[in-house]
Amino acid sequence: MVSMKNGNVRKLGLLEESPHGRERAIALLLFLCSAVATFGLLPALFPRSNAEVRPDRSTPVAIGEAYSIGAPPLEPIRHDYNIHDVRSAVREGVRWLAAHQFPEGVWDNRRYVLLCRDAVCPGQGSANLSTGVTALSLSALLHAYELDRGRTDVTELEDAIRRGLSWIMTVQDIDGCFAQTRDDRSIYGHAIATAVMAKAFVLLDDVEYRRAAIRGARFLEMSRTPDSGWGYAIRSSRCDTSVTGWAVQALLECRAAGIDIRPEALEGAKRWVERVTDTRYFDTAYDRAGRGQSFLKNTNDRFLPNEAMTATGLSLRRGIGEEDAATAIREGTARLARDLPVWNARGTSIDYYYWFHGTLAINALSENDGLRRRWNDAVTTILLTNQEKEHAACRKGSWGAVDKWSPIGGRVYAVAMNLLTLMKANF
Repeated sequence: MVSMKNGNVRKLGLLEESPHGRERAIALLLFLCSAVATFGLLPALFPRSNAEVRPDRSTPVAIGEAYSIGAPPLEPIRHDYNIHDVRSAVREGVRWLAAHQFPEGVWDNRRYVLLCRDAVCPGQGSANLSTGVTALSLSALLHAYELDRGRTDVTELEDAIRRGLSWIMTVQDIDGCFAQTRDDRSIYGHAIATAVMAKAFVLLDDVEYRRAAIRGARFLEMSRTPDSGWGYAIRSSRCDTSVTGWAVQALLECRAAGIDIRPEALEGAKRWVERVTDTRYFDTAYDRAGRGQSFLKNTNDRFLPNEAMTATGLSLRRGIGEEDAATAIREGTARLARDLPVWNARGTSIDYYYWFHGTLAINALSENDGLRRRWNDAVTTILLTNQEKEHAACRKGSWGAVDKWSPIGGRVYAVAMNLLTLMKANF
């Protein structure tokens, strides 16, 4: 290191009491500025904001390790499990959901505590989300029904599913939107409910479910922002990747049920995800390329950044037909490979939403079996390890409302999302 005292600098000939010395100093400064600009170092020296800083993730991350700026990798969680362990975990999670379903078929992410036995299961979420959490819970139960049908007696499970579907149909309005009130029209909850109706028709062969799914799909197509994706509100001027991802899943589920889907809806979604995917780093943003992570101030801004929106974009792209070899899919997949699921000691890496969408994206790949095994092993290990066990009384089979989005969704969301992730990763 060179001292900046004038005497030491004079020895280098940079500050001399002559015009030639000053000219050499100016020339050297101009050269250094040119070099910095040429080699792209300015962004590193002067980052725009915390939300836009792009950390280098070029070093592969092993299973169970987490990336965080300035922190060493965490020790991986090790747990030996087999498929019987997974099935047992799914059954316990399904039992918890069934025990916290109200008789009329609805799940409520605040009032579910009224159904708790003994001690209350902590982790209530926000109010007025019954349509969304009921649809998400039904999605988990339908996948469990599909898994166990023909293996065990699913009579009670089917009864819980049909009661939930009946409630969902009672809140579908004249326009086809699944919402308890016209003031509570959320595309988020509507999209999940539409997907559930389509899957229910396939599994239970009830034409009423098909009619409800068709009306839901038409409302989704109508509510899209022209030439783009979806936002929280009908024809919202502000689209986002999260809502668009759920809407595309719903339309694809409808198409799998034999329901015609307008091609322009999926084409608009593709244009949206291309618009918010950075062409240099290939990370997908929430609502604008390069904008960074989505979070709620003073609610979940303590959590580490992750690749949740990139995962959502990847599963969307694969669903509408992009090949594994496409640059955005190849590079996006590499980002997920460097950000495998982890449950760290501070809880700042826990994101059920990311793990679910990452599992969808990774398992949609037609190749890369090695990455699929690594991801599925990591997420399964974590979820089996952290599921509430025997001593938890009423909480047994559930997961704590401790992830990034649990302040909104609560324990019901946590259980439904993690059940879906376990099943997608293993069956």
